Parts: sequence; C-alpha cells; structure tokens
Amino acid sequence: MPELGKFVQLLGSSLSFDSNDSSTTILHAAQANITDALTSSAQPILNLISPGALTLAASGRAEIWLAGESSDTTAAAGVIADTIAAFDPNVAAHTQAETWHSLGSPGITNFTSDHGRYRLSANGDIEFDIVGHATGSVTAGLYAYANTLPSFYRPAVARSYAAGLPRGAGVPARIFVQTGGTVSLDIPALSSGNVVGCSAFMPLD
Repeated sequence: MPELGKFVQLLGSSLSFDSNDSSTTILHAAQANITDALTSSAQPILNLISPGALTLAASGRAEIWLAGESSDTTAAAGVIADTIAAFDPNVAAHTQAETWHSLGSPGITNFTSDHGRYRLSANGDIEFDIVGHATGSVTAGLYAYANTLPSFYRPAVARSYAAGLPRGAGVPARIFVQTGGTVSLDIPALSSGNVVGCSAFMPLD
C-alpha cells in the first residue's frame, strides 16, 4: 500500500520519486533516467540518482550510472558510481550506512595513535586504517588496542599484516587480528618522529 505523501511521476524517459509530506526535507526528487545512444560510439545509460536534501551538486546527491557497451564496441559496459558503502552490520534491518569504528588506544607510552579504526567494506571484508607516531622513545613490544572487534568483524582465522616504518627504524611493525576480536600492534623500538602505518583489507573467512 503506498505511503501517504509519497508519489511517483513519469516525464518522458525520467521517473521521479518524491514526497509532498509537510515535514519532508527532500528538495530534489530521486530519479531514474535513461540516456539514449544516438551515435555508434555513444553508450546507453541508466542513471539512478538519490533524493537530495541539499542542492543539485554532487555533494548532496549520490548517483550510479549503468552504462551499456557502445555499438562500435569502443566504450565498454560498466558501472560508474559515487562512494559505495556497506550497511552497518550492527544495526538491524539495513537502516544505517557503515562508518568508521574506533579501535581505541593501544596504550603505548610516547606513542600517539592518529588513526586506529576499521569498517566493513562494500566488498564484504574488513578495512583497517592504522597510523601512529612516536613522540619520544618507544619500547618494543606487542600492544593490544583497547576496543575488541564486535563479532561480525572477527576473522575465522588469525590474521597478520605488515605496517610501514621509516627506513632504518628497525624490524617492520605488524598488525595482528585474533579470532576473538583483539587487534594488536607489534612494534620495534622507535625514536621520536617515527611513524607506523597500515592500511589493510581483511577477509572474514
């Protein structure tokens, strides 16, 4: 049964989805448009545009282009899109887009954690973004981040990823992810100014 205040309108090859509810913040309707291919090198395109509460600028609306191959085969079929995010697996019924989650601090003396975070990627694996720098002499060791991964983000087997260090800083640092959700940073002795960084995509299986 249609919701009150919501309507669909067909104008030529454009299908618009909008709301006239008195409390709506939608300023620009969602749309589905088709672009014809009028030359052999042109691609037929189905363009999907989200509703927008801001302006017509790209920052206010998301788009996906489903482009077919041109008839002369010079342009291949493909999908062109704005940023694609997963749904947050901890929020029921797919009602919230995924965002970065904090690992907290690894609790290392003379070490600042600039980024210690993770998120579910649109491909279904877990993305880690870890960056930190020494503000003084740092003692080598294995240091666990304060926040463990919730159950959905935990790997089926323990994982290990190399973390970058400046030249001459010693043996490479590593990131360890345990099946119980513990994420640890294994670092050599560091001098003030040394930077540790790791960007990794972790399969869950």
